[in-house]
Amino acid sequence: MNRFSIRLDRCGLRRGITVACGLLVVVAAGTPVRGQCNPQEMGKLTSSDAAADDWFGNVAINGNTIVVGARQDDNATGVDAGAAYVYVRSGPPGSGVWTQQAKLIGTEPVFGLETGDQSGISVAVSGNTALVGAWLWPNGNATGLIYIFVRSGPPGSEEWTQQAAIECPQFGSFQYFGVSVALEGDTAVVGAHVAPGGYGGSAFFYARTAPSGIVQWVPQQVHPSDGVSGDQFGISVAMSPSQDTAVVGASAEDNAGGTDAGSAYVFVKSGNSWVEQAKLTASDGAAMDEFGRQVAIDGDTIVVGSRWDDHAGGANAGSAYVFTRSGTVWTQQAKLTASDAAAGDEFGFALALSGNTVIVGAYSDDHASGVDAG
Repeated sequence: MNRFSIRLDRCGLRRGITVACGLLVVVAAGTPVRGQCNPQEMGKLTSSDAAADDWFGNVAINGNTIVVGARQDDNATGVDAGAAYVYVRSGPPGSGVWTQQAKLIGTEPVFGLETGDQSGISVAVSGNTALVGAWLWPNGNATGLIYIFVRSGPPGSEEWTQQAAIECPQFGSFQYFGVSVALEGDTAVVGAHVAPGGYGGSAFFYARTAPSGIVQWVPQQVHPSDGVSGDQFGISVAMSPSQDTAVVGASAEDNAGGTDAGSAYVFVKSGNSWVEQAKLTASDGAAMDEFGRQVAIDGDTIVVGSRWDDHAGGANAGSAYVFTRSGTVWTQQAKLTASDAAAGDEFGFALALSGNTVIVGAYSDDHASGVDAG
């Protein structure tokens, strides 16, 4: 379950997702052709201490900063403890150079980062704050933990320090808190797709405050209004730039479409609380579609991936659905499929959304480069 995101500012993309294992390819837009983006590869990022099976590649980007998770990185804290790497760009847009600025390894006062925690399964970055999920903490027991790092210092000599280590508010094994994270400004949302109580998963919203000068991250836990065990609510999360709307995927939710057809829930901020505004499902949802495995939001538009959707392209060819909001009502605007869709492509495995542009990844697409080249 590898999720990777990238921001392509020159194409108008605010945030996106790409799929790779062990490397990250950065692209930027070249000269537009007929009003369209013309991506060009700018560089290939690898970690300074790369090793076999690090799984370097879970990615978040904001401006001139990229954070890359390597959830199976072995380091002084343990085997597969995980880490995250920070890269910064210098030089003019479109031709800048990306260099590694820091390696982030979290510390926790009781258990610490240990063997099997897989810190870096999810990453997010906004301004000078980075969030790193460690879904198998502690020691592979899968309660889950998130680390929050902040950057400070004069240009050219900035340093990253850990601001907080936040464990799952409901301590207990196999909740997978941190499997998904999103961050915008002082607002974060964290998914825990297995939760006690029969809710089918949880999402936790955090607001950063500094009463009396002491930084605190204050949580609020939410569940779906109709959640049941096994829904995997929280497997994906996304936060709008305005920090007032979020979407949470529940890819194994059973509904009129069938078993594990999947759904996504929209939450809006009301005062200091987050409340459910809508439940999204595919107009033609079917069993095992995994609608909700990936979600993206920008303003009044949400895109939801359905990587195992069957259609004219073939079984598990995959699709993505676009929803728009008018007032408080969300309606499906479009269903996106690949022009060359084929069975097993898993189109919808990855998403990027900004304004009126969406990019959809097809994880297992076959083409001239090989089978499942993507």
